[in-house]
Amino acid sequence: MRDLSLPWWTAITGDCRQRPTYRLNGFQRSSAVKTALILAALTTLSVLAAAQPAQAQSRMHHRWYQCHLDYQRNKAWPEPFLEYDRHAVRDPFRIMESNGWRRQNLLGAHHFDPETGGLTRAGKIRANWILTQAPVSRRTIFVERGANIDATATRVDIVQQYAVQVMPEGQLPDIQETHLIAEGRPAEGVDALRTRYSQTAPSPQLPAPVAEGD
Repeated sequence: MRDLSLPWWTAITGDCRQRPTYRLNGFQRSSAVKTALILAALTTLSVLAAAQPAQAQSRMHHRWYQCHLDYQRNKAWPEPFLEYDRHAVRDPFRIMESNGWRRQNLLGAHHFDPETGGLTRAGKIRANWILTQAPVSRRTIFVERGANIDATATRVDIVQQYAVQVMPEGQLPDIQETHLIAEGRPAEGVDALRTRYSQTAPSPQLPAPVAEGD
């Protein structure tokens, strides 16, 4: 029988001066195992992260970038989107302005002599105004197309030859053909109409005085 005067663990160790260590050793073994498992898991995750394809990393980077971009856009709203609305409003006016200048700088069929093919006096005056008086960004001469490709090329060549004489040396004129048709009349007809109007205008004079009682 076990001596009741001795501690109970003496029945296992046989020495009353030494405490049993099997419980502590078990705890130490359990902690070591847990630590080893955690290290193994971290090592596995590191290896998997290092072996992750570049495409997946790129998708992750793009996702974070998109989140940051959306946050900044929402924070600054509506300023980032107002510029698109402004362009949508201004673009039609730019198109109308360009179309207006294209018609303003248009040389039509009546600006060319039907016999010689050269520029008429009215055509030279119009071309000279475009090359010297129009805004610098709007000094493009548009030439109405002829009956065929050769006629159009002849018109463009004639205008280029005249423009080289007008423009400063070293500058090349911008001559373009267009499908627009010049809606106008020969300058001679307009001049004759205005001359006739001036000739038939009554003389400026005051009316005759009227006597009292009449």
